[in-house]
Amino acid sequence: IWRELADSEFERLALDHVRDLYPDFDWRSTSLTRDGGKDAIGKMQDLREGISEIYWMEAKHHPANRSIGKYTLDTHLLSAFFSRDVKRLHVVTSGSLSTNFLLRADAFSKEHGFIFAYSDHEALEAWFGLRHDVVRKYFDSSFLDVLCALDHRSSSSHSIFARALLVPDNDGVNQSLIPALNLLPGKKFKLVVTVSMATQLKETNF
Repeated sequence: IWRELADSEFERLALDHVRDLYPDFDWRSTSLTRDGGKDAIGKMQDLREGISEIYWMEAKHHPANRSIGKYTLDTHLLSAFFSRDVKRLHVVTSGSLSTNFLLRADAFSKEHGFIFAYSDHEALEAWFGLRHDVVRKYFDSSFLDVLCALDHRSSSSHSIFARALLVPDNDGVNQSLIPALNLLPGKKFKLVVTVSMATQLKETNF
């Protein structure tokens, strides 16, 4: 279904997506201003504290090749770091992110004081299941075909997708970015969980 969207259309879809995820933020596109490192900026003003919370969104459309290149997003992580003001970088992609990149992004963002978040093609397709109006908006001429294609996939009704893996924990400053395939006795390992969201969750009491 992703081949039907041009890059500019996907950027608009990604902007709608983060507006749905973060409704308290005022989002604006930066595609016309060519601001480096992001396709949209979200800002929430705390009137009592007089402090602005700033989020960035970066859209990556990969309709033909689901896997995004190894270093494609590294420049955006660096841009978020050098900005000093960004609290969250949210990548929206029609492709998928490698485990190695997610580990690297998680470690880098934590070390430098911001949050890395993402929505991949699975999360977006689950979002479509909740927002048929979005499907009609961007796939109007093939609305029913897209819904049918989504129904035939092993899609989930859940709003959060998580990937868990173990990495060696060597107590050093630089943690390993390679998942552990075998657990050896006497070695320490760390559980890393990466999360991709499809839509904002309703408040739940646990």
